[in-house]
Amino acid sequence: MQLIFAKKHSSLGAAALAVALLATAPAPAQPASPPQQPVHHETLLAHTAVKSATFLGATTVAIFSIFAVGTGNLVTTAALTAGTMGAAYVIYPVNEYMWEHFFPAPPPTTANGHFDVAASLWRNTAKYVTWKVAIVSAKLSWIYAYTGSVVSTATLGGATTLALPVVFYANNMAWDWYDWRQQHLQTAPSP
Repeated sequence: MQLIFAKKHSSLGAAALAVALLATAPAPAQPASPPQQPVHHETLLAHTAVKSATFLGATTVAIFSIFAVGTGNLVTTAALTAGTMGAAYVIYPVNEYMWEHFFPAPPPTTANGHFDVAASLWRNTAKYVTWKVAIVSAKLSWIYAYTGSVVSTATLGGATTLALPVVFYANNMAWDWYDWRQQHLQTAPSP
């Protein structure tokens, strides 16, 4: 028993170390970013709120669709969606705010001033991992509490877990591009 616990504990420690390294390491082969100007608390909160709204709106549609197909029952679909999204409406903005507050990063820009897709993907992957651990735990707990079925939890939870990375990356990459574009427009010379 101690050997099994030690192996599990060792795996958890390795996973935590990997997340920490991923979260703090710069994107591979990327030039160092210029120092980030401090972001005003109100600006950060407003940006987090709008970014959260676009993500959570798209997530609600995806989750509702998967639950509707999986259950075939509008009441069950609504209840499962409400519980899952209740957790998401807390977890996503908190995760987003914590990242922007503790690990602020300028919009990803290449040396020639273009949007840096690789740097955006690298940072969003680290953000995704921290969000995913929390949301999957909450979602699976809610589905099981509502249905009482391991099979339903595995099926519905698995389907939503596989679908949401697309929504997460699309939203975050779009916002990274938008932030880069806004910065680019502000710093571009006037004609």
